Amino acid sequence: MLDYLLSIIIWVGIIGNVILGILVYNRDSVSIINKLFVGLALSASAWAVSLYFFEHPIFFDSEIWLRITYLTVLVIINVFLQFSFIFPKRINKTMKIPLLTCGVSAIIFVYFIIFTDLFVANVVKESWGYHQTLGLIYPVFGIWAFLYSFWAVLNFFKSYRISQGFEKLQMQYLFLGMFFYAVIPLILDIVFPVFLKDSRFIWFSPVSASFFTAFIAISIMKHRLLGIRLILARSLAYTFLLLTFTIIYIIGILFLGSIFTKQSLSIYNILISIILALFISFSFQSLKKFFEMITDKIFYKDKYETDELLHEISQILVATIDLDNLTSGVLGILKENVHFVKGAVFILDENRNIDQVYIDKSRKYLFPTNDELKVLAKSHRFLIFEEMDEGREKEVMRRKELSLFIPLETKEKLVGYLIIGEKSSGDIYYKQDLSVFEILAPEFAVALTNAESFTKIQEFSKILEKKVKERTKELKETQKRELKKAKELLKLKDEFVFIASHELRTPVTAIDGYVGLIDRSKIKFDQDTKENFQAIEKANERLNQLVDDLLDVSRSESGTLKVSVNPVNLNQVITATLGRVKSLTDKKKVSVTLNLDSGNFLVLSDTEKLSDVMENLLSNAIKYNKPGGEIKISSERKDDCVQVDVKDTGFGIPKKLQDKVFSRFFRAKVPGTETEEGTGLGLFITKMLIEKMHGKMTFVSEEGKGSVFSFILPLAN
Repeated sequence: MLDYLLSIIIWVGIIGNVILGILVYNRDSVSIINKLFVGLALSASAWAVSLYFFEHPIFFDSEIWLRITYLTVLVIINVFLQFSFIFPKRINKTMKIPLLTCGVSAIIFVYFIIFTDLFVANVVKESWGYHQTLGLIYPVFGIWAFLYSFWAVLNFFKSYRISQGFEKLQMQYLFLGMFFYAVIPLILDIVFPVFLKDSRFIWFSPVSASFFTAFIAISIMKHRLLGIRLILARSLAYTFLLLTFTIIYIIGILFLGSIFTKQSLSIYNILISIILALFISFSFQSLKKFFEMITDKIFYKDKYETDELLHEISQILVATIDLDNLTSGVLGILKENVHFVKGAVFILDENRNIDQVYIDKSRKYLFPTNDELKVLAKSHRFLIFEEMDEGREKEVMRRKELSLFIPLETKEKLVGYLIIGEKSSGDIYYKQDLSVFEILAPEFAVALTNAESFTKIQEFSKILEKKVKERTKELKETQKRELKKAKELLKLKDEFVFIASHELRTPVTAIDGYVGLIDRSKIKFDQDTKENFQAIEKANERLNQLVDDLLDVSRSESGTLKVSVNPVNLNQVITATLGRVKSLTDKKKVSVTLNLDSGNFLVLSDTEKLSDVMENLLSNAIKYNKPGGEIKISSERKDDCVQVDVKDTGFGIPKKLQDKVFSRFFRAKVPGTETEEGTGLGLFITKMLIEKMHGKMTFVSEEGKGSVFSFILPLAN
């Protein structure tokens, strides 16, 4: 009797481990944790199976089954150790060495188990069962198994200690399962045979696999270990149902066999009965489906599979966000399978009035009005025409030729109603049909809510897009108006500058003439009068320069500034300009160094404008230089252009002002240059003229150290 009970416990553990392994693998076949758990569960089942057949040998003798048992133990310990290092998270970065030593030593033991008698010397059948004679290597194997099993259990204990919260609850049962799974075999398979010379209890060690299965199952059911709680619950229910029928079948067969055949029960009879019973149990559903499929094709051509129908609808609910496609898709699939005459979906607004109606492809519109809908909705329940009592509700259903009225509700609100007409065949709706609608209703309601929200977002996006376009149009029109005003103001300013410049030219010329007459007269004036005349002359020169500059600016902006580009000798222009400003360099005691390219290049430019450019640059270099400073003028050919640099050792331009250097009326207020006079148009005009001659103007300046102004002009071919 004990043998039978133990056999049942062992086989329950074997089957449980196989089921656990399959479920975990199907849950996530990529995860290394899941793969190792599957390996652990299946190797545990293989170990229990081989030990069972060691005690009840078939196919091979007990010694071969025992050797197979020890081979599975080697696999278990290796997988057990690796699993302990990474579950629930890696606890040791240097796990390669222990895993390598464990694996290599296991390979050595494989040799001794298969090819020598140093592991299992002999197996003898005794009255109580099979007795093994241990080989010389077995104690070494016992120490090896103990060390690595202890190491694995210690790893699980560490993981349990450092885990927190929900993870700790999962680890609690897992640790207990692993503990018993390791300790029971160590005691029964190693301690007893090696130290007590008694191997009769080896047959009991597979019970540890049942402990392992039980504790893992508890952790899965209570704390969702490995994420297969729901799958395991359904699988266990199905398995227990099959096992119940299997046990009843076995007991019945054995009982009847013992009565009619008068034969005693043997383990072989029981084993064969178990295998046949399990085969019948597990094949029952497949055979049932096969014969149902054949009979349904004959008697029920319109029958459908509920699971397949719900799966097909769920695909649409998940993948579709557009209301039209969602409702037409669901109604289409329902009509194709359930075969009703007409169907519709009513979506309600916040006041529970009809907001939108979606009809199936039949377009047979004979549906309740808003008031009739409120009559049907009073009961707040699923209405089935055949089951309704006579009254206003049933009268509306009859008048509108409706069979089903299904509220579509989420936890938060009533979304709408699904209304279905009569079946095409004239039959009533069966339990299968009603179950489909009951399961579908809440899921459909959620999908409709999501689709409705998406539609509102789309509508809001369109409104927003329209407003943005309108606002953009307004801004563009405003911008055009402002730009037009700015152009008009600029035109007025240019006209003013042009007129003012021309009007100033006459008095400037007159003043210049009178000053010249006074200068050439033979009248002798006192010193103060002479100085006054000189001041008038200088002021008139500045005014004349300002008029010229303003006219150049005005001509440039109006497009009337004429630049005649011809081959010009650059070195001659630089030398001539230097001669004109010599009086200024002498007055400020500034030295000038020339470092011109000996190529004597011809550049494409306007001689007069190029002279103005050089004069502006040299005047600035002298004016804003320090007394006794230096000016270096250099020219250099660069590909098909010539670059001219005018470098001074003056006060430089502050960094914060450098982006305004080429602006109109810009003057850098630097200590030491307060007394220098100017219009602030020189550099603006210089850059403008260089660009008119297809050149480029740049500068580099450092406050307190000076500036380098450069321009590039194209070479004449």
